Amino acid sequence: MSNLKKVLIVDDLASWQDSLAGLLSDIGCILEFAATVPDAKQRLQSSKFDLCIIDIRLQEDVDYDVGGIDLLEWLHKHKNNQPPAIILTGHGTEALRQKAVRFGVFAFLEKSSEEKGYNFDKTLFIDMVKEAMDI
Repeated sequence: MSNLKKVLIVDDLASWQDSLAGLLSDIGCILEFAATVPDAKQRLQSSKFDLCIIDIRLQEDVDYDVGGIDLLEWLHKHKNNQPPAIILTGHGTEALRQKAVRFGVFAFLEKSSEEKGYNFDKTLFIDMVKEAMDI
């Protein structure tokens, strides 16, 4: 049991939380979920995680919301005792990608997007998760 990896999924959409839970349970991860930045920070301060998976937009009804980038910046400032992070978003731009890289993101991955003609790459996602946690 001690070699199971603990992952925090930060996404406001229950459907994505469920989808990621299915993928990550297949590789033996213990999961916790947060839908907001304050909830995620509280969990990160009170428990040790091996990885944090973060959506950029945590309020779907607010077009300019980039709470996930704010959380990534917070992780970067506290990096000595915080886990690596993977951004998983349906609202990625080159500017946000560059900002995420400045804050030390491990990987910046896209969710499915009909607009961009892109489907979520589950294999790439699992590969990045395993690499981030050395499993």
